Amino acid sequence: MDAPESDKAEYIPINGTLQNDLIWISSEKSAHQLSQDGYGDGYRGRYCLMPFEALYLMSIDRLRVRVDRQQLKFKDLLDIFQKKNPDTLSQYLVYRDL
Repeated sequence: MDAPESDKAEYIPINGTLQNDLIWISSEKSAHQLSQDGYGDGYRGRYCLMPFEALYLMSIDRLRVRVDRQQLKFKDLLDIFQKKNPDTLSQYLVYRDL
């Protein structure tokens, strides 16, 4: 039986920016929230998500990703990542199923 709607966690989507094949989170509050939930890692004083993490968070509506001023859809981001790494979809599916 599914949990009642009132028991499900409500999240405001976190904003990220695609840069250098990673998703960067600029908000310290958002970075802290992701860290507490086990996503992402600090890197050179900034917080970032790996491609498979970003795809997963997008699939559950916890993350919005922008390039320049354009908000990407899941498929757009997947296509970008797969150009660099053809295994991205497999990595995402394994991560999603864990």
